[in-house]
Amino acid sequence: SKAEKSIHIVTDEDGLIILYKEFNRMFDELVDRSVKIEIMVTDRLDNKHLLRELRYVCSVKETGFHSPLTILCVDEGQILMSYLHLDKYLSKPEEDKAIFSNDPILCKMILSLASQISRQAPSAENIDI
Repeated sequence: SKAEKSIHIVTDEDGLIILYKEFNRMFDELVDRSVKIEIMVTDRLDNKHLLRELRYVCSVKETGFHSPLTILCVDEGQILMSYLHLDKYLSKPEEDKAIFSNDPILCKMILSLASQISRQAPSAENIDI
């Protein structure tokens, strides 16, 4: 990754599992370069082990909402929003959809929206957006 300052991730439990399996070493390398990693993830009992592991290298916030999108914002200037089709943690790449933008305003708007929704959502239940 070419990230220099920060990476913000919004994902659900399935996305968190993929991130952990595929990018765990990269997270360590980013932390070694002093890149701040923040992950916002839906609050489910099933992902507590992963949350605990990721908290060693990342700031992890559990939210009370659920989004079908995985959002990745790098240095508050590049954003990738993806909709991954998963079947028991197996990716179906032919059905995946994604959009990428170098627009820092879009990146800040999406992160602000996710942050506001997470603050307003009840933590005891998941709300689909």
